[in-house]
Amino acid sequence: MRFRFCGDLDCPDWVLAEISTLAKIYEKVQKLTADARFVNRLAGTGWRVDYIMSSSLLQPVEEPVVHLRLEVATAPEAPAQPVALSLSADKFQVLLAELKQAQALMSSLG
Repeated sequence: MRFRFCGDLDCPDWVLAEISTLAKIYEKVQKLTADARFVNRLAGTGWRVDYIMSSSLLQPVEEPVVHLRLEVATAPEAPAQPVALSLSADKFQVLLAELKQAQALMSSLG
């Protein structure tokens, strides 16, 4: 599959690896919320990765930023409200580690 990346160039392997990692996290979040019976409150999810190469205000940054969007309903029949999160690569790694710990804990409970 070919992605449009920086002027229709071939997508670097590290970007494809990050997409794969995010897809796995997305699946785990859905499974964890389903197992915890949060499915009535979590109406939808979405994610995007931006790689900031430089800025007019800063010198070269070269840092990925993960954007997560959760659509959360306060009750089963209530309309979902969006909750947006932006995470640096370091914070994303912390979130991933905590999700893995939560999954392990829930798996041990049955």
